[in-house]
Amino acid sequence: MSRDEGTNPTRRGRHVARAHVPPGPLRELKDLLYEAYVEAGEPTLDEIVKGIRLDFGLSRKAARDTVRRCISSPDLPAQQLVAVSVITVLARLAAWDVQDMKRRVLDLWVRARMLRPPGRPIAEFSDPFLLEVHRPIEVGEEEGGAGLPVLPPYVERPHDARLRAIVGEAAAGQSRTAVLVGGSSTGKTRACWEALHLLPEEWRLWTAENPSRALEELDSVVPRTVIWWDETQKPCLSTAADPAAEEFADRLRQLLHDPVRAPVLVLGTMWEATWSALTTEPAEWNQDRHKRARALLTSCVAIHVPPAFTSEQDLAVLRERASEDPRLARALADAQDGEVTQYLAGTPVLVARYRGAPPEAKALIDAAMDIRRLGHGLALPLPLLEAAAATYLSPRQWQRLARCPDWLQRALEHAEADCCGVPGPLTPVPPLPGEPRPAVPSYRLADFLEQLGRRERDTKPTPARLWDVLVGFAAREELPALARSAEDRGLLRTAMRLYSAAALAGDSRAYCAAGRLLKRADRVDEAFAWFKRAVAAGDALALLPVGEMLIEAGRDDELRELLISALRSDDELVREFAARDLTDVGESHYWNNRHETAVEWLRPAADADHAAARWHLAHVARESGAVEQAIEGYQGIAERGSAFASDATSRAIALLKEKGRTQEALAWVCRLAESGDHAAMSLAAGTLEAEGQVEESLRWYAAAARAETHFSLKQAVWAFLRADRAEEALALMEDCASAGATHVLPFAAGVLWHELSRAEEALALYERSARLGNTYAMGCAAANLLKAGRIEEALTWYERAAKARDWKVMSDAGARLWEAGRREAALSWFRRAALAGHEDALTEGASRLWATGDAEAARAWWLSHAESGNPRAMKITADVLRDAGRIEEALAWYERAVEAGNTHALRSAGGMLRQAGRVEEALAWYQRAAAAGDEVSLQRVVRLLRRTGRAQAAIDWLRQLEQEGHDSARFHLWNVLEATSSQEGLPALQKRAKEGDTRAARAAVRLLEAASRYEEALALCQGGQLTASLEEWQRALRLLERTGRKGEALRLRRYGWEPDGTVARPWDAPSPQVTSESRS
Repeated sequence: MSRDEGTNPTRRGRHVARAHVPPGPLRELKDLLYEAYVEAGEPTLDEIVKGIRLDFGLSRKAARDTVRRCISSPDLPAQQLVAVSVITVLARLAAWDVQDMKRRVLDLWVRARMLRPPGRPIAEFSDPFLLEVHRPIEVGEEEGGAGLPVLPPYVERPHDARLRAIVGEAAAGQSRTAVLVGGSSTGKTRACWEALHLLPEEWRLWTAENPSRALEELDSVVPRTVIWWDETQKPCLSTAADPAAEEFADRLRQLLHDPVRAPVLVLGTMWEATWSALTTEPAEWNQDRHKRARALLTSCVAIHVPPAFTSEQDLAVLRERASEDPRLARALADAQDGEVTQYLAGTPVLVARYRGAPPEAKALIDAAMDIRRLGHGLALPLPLLEAAAATYLSPRQWQRLARCPDWLQRALEHAEADCCGVPGPLTPVPPLPGEPRPAVPSYRLADFLEQLGRRERDTKPTPARLWDVLVGFAAREELPALARSAEDRGLLRTAMRLYSAAALAGDSRAYCAAGRLLKRADRVDEAFAWFKRAVAAGDALALLPVGEMLIEAGRDDELRELLISALRSDDELVREFAARDLTDVGESHYWNNRHETAVEWLRPAADADHAAARWHLAHVARESGAVEQAIEGYQGIAERGSAFASDATSRAIALLKEKGRTQEALAWVCRLAESGDHAAMSLAAGTLEAEGQVEESLRWYAAAARAETHFSLKQAVWAFLRADRAEEALALMEDCASAGATHVLPFAAGVLWHELSRAEEALALYERSARLGNTYAMGCAAANLLKAGRIEEALTWYERAAKARDWKVMSDAGARLWEAGRREAALSWFRRAALAGHEDALTEGASRLWATGDAEAARAWWLSHAESGNPRAMKITADVLRDAGRIEEALAWYERAVEAGNTHALRSAGGMLRQAGRVEEALAWYQRAAAAGDEVSLQRVVRLLRRTGRAQAAIDWLRQLEQEGHDSARFHLWNVLEATSSQEGLPALQKRAKEGDTRAARAAVRLLEAASRYEEALALCQGGQLTASLEEWQRALRLLERTGRKGEALRLRRYGWEPDGTVARPWDAPSPQVTSESRS
């Protein structure tokens, strides 16, 4: 590789690294500077500085470090003249157009300088309330309330230690995400606020307002940015179907995995119910509304925030800090069950305001609770609240209020008034900065009351008239979510009214959603009409469900007609999906040997130039014996270019050769290659080589390689080596590398080392690649040197990779050194890899020690890392001690692991104690794990309590968890109630059901059905209490069929419930006629 042979070794030692910068004008500037540097022959810094000083028109202040930073630092050069000076010298050395380069650098520098990345410096955020930290309660001057800081002193708990560790990793240069999960007002946002101040001042903070706005700015987020993601206040994900939220989740995940944009820290907060809804996989794949959000969240660190101060250690610190602040002192004295953070946020006063509200104000708040519970967004329009409040008042109350024209104003005054300095139950929603005040005001429900409503009001039926109010007064953009909520409750007529209203308001997605509802209700003709409207409106996703429905109904001809008409749509995506669906159906007929039918489906898609359809048509022709037609088809695909082009080229060549037309095949593929088809170049080369035309084949191998396809380069190199023309192979790789494909350098070095035994030349190439930042090349060089016995040189290369923080190479160093018999050096490298972020390296080191039979050394290995503060090592140390029967020592390490943030240790400790027969202690550990969100531990607590005859204790504990907001506790609670013969058995459940408790009604229905008491179960279903979920709707269908009421069951399936619990009468679902006026 001639370019390296004459390079000055001193110059190599002073190589300038490439800057790694996120997309944007700054990256373009740095790429241009580096490209000029490489093309100039990689001059030394002294040479560049000398060139600048010889030109009196350039910067006189350009020193070596200034030049290095200008080229390799990720930051913008402070002075425009420095960048201009550097590019001027480099352009001259590279024989480029100097004036053009100066103009480009000036333009890029100005654009980069003018670009303002999202967010602001952390130092500018001095008001915690702007970031939704709850305002604390106020105390009077007589209690020492004068001159207090805006927030009371902070008391750290175990979850803060875990959060601090993640923030530290981000400050050290790694992108990290922490989502604090817990109930309302438990201290999630305050914990994030405190963690924020652990970062250096140069970090920025950007708040993700909503998915649409966040998407506009996400690509501009720069390294050292905190993304403040408060899901309880400004949701960017969605438990409903929101394409923008899904795209936000996907793009945020990509950002976090992009090393060039690191470090970025995401600090998020989320209610447990939201976390559960977004991370739980749906029962049916096609109902997965938040697949990308789940992928993002399951890759995050979830830190569960407990609802109360319970440990003696936390309470001791709390008592000490309470002496410094009267607000904290009052909270410590008056808070119930250790719920100090809730008290500080004013929640007891807030709840008291709600419970003691006059009827009109309480009706407003109850309505707000239920409307949010049914799926409406945070901003509740005042006309909606006003109309809804009437449905929560008795006729007498409403008659009295109707005579008072100011009743609404009085109710709002009560609901808006502060509670000890904390905002009241309902607060006006202000317009965003720069936006006009809306004509209709909206209000927001206090988040603690919202969570309280989700717990308490879930046992109460929703007023039937509320659904009518929602149809008429809900915000138009919220109608689809409310329609899904109604549909999930079996309120099909109500859902259709909401979908129709959404469609009339211009939401084209409502057509498909309505079609899906009608499809599930077996109303095929009406569903077909809605699906057709969806397709006509440009909703390509509607084609899948309508296709499934029509095929199941045996109406294939209507589907084909619809898809063919969709091929003429103005919407490109509709055309693409229609062609795809035609092809899919045609392909299924093809595989079932129904070739004529396959052609009927494939031909329209092929005529629309759908590559897969053309591909399958060619297959059909080949298998039908129409070889000429098949050849023509494959050649057409190859010449048009698509994902099938390479395979089509191969098949066309094979068929022509089978027919004895080899020369024709060669002429055709060479023409295709001449047109610039990269795949054809490789195929031409292979075909020519097989025919013995070596020179011509090597020409095409080289052409394919120069097209910058790595696989083609390897093919070409092996072909040249087979022809014993190694120097030409090396020259080809050099050409590719010089043209910018520097990723070929490690491969070229490998060829020199392994195939040609030219180790020193190989090392020169590894060096060249390493100077470009390729740590893979460093690892390859080290591995080869190690295998050759040149251990000290290998270690030098590994050290270079370590400085670049490549933990894969560091871990590989450990593995290879172990194989070379250098045990201590190997363990040192495993340790370094773990510190660089590859925690599995700890396991690799330990497993090798175990494999040699040195159990004591393995235990010492884990212990050393545990003592250095590694949470995972702490837990594994505890596991090792447990397996050795040293239970007390294991417990101590499990506790330390928990304090360091490893909540998995809680369950492990519980399991160890249970196996040791220490049931009460096991229960305590399992309960701590359950409180931290561990579903398995929750189940084990219930199982242990029931097995030891303490079903009532299980019920009491589950009720406590339910009150604290643990959604899964509710499910287990009713399972225990159903299975126990305690005082809350079936009679008690039936009594509570008659009093309006819907949860008791559900449990009673399940018990009655299990006891074959179908009529009683059905009576509860039809009482209006169980129109709360799809499960109850399906159970009612089953009960009707079992009691012989098949006609009524059919009616329920097709028309659903009414909100009052009766089976709906037949209703029609014509698709709405949308006018241009309604769209606007």
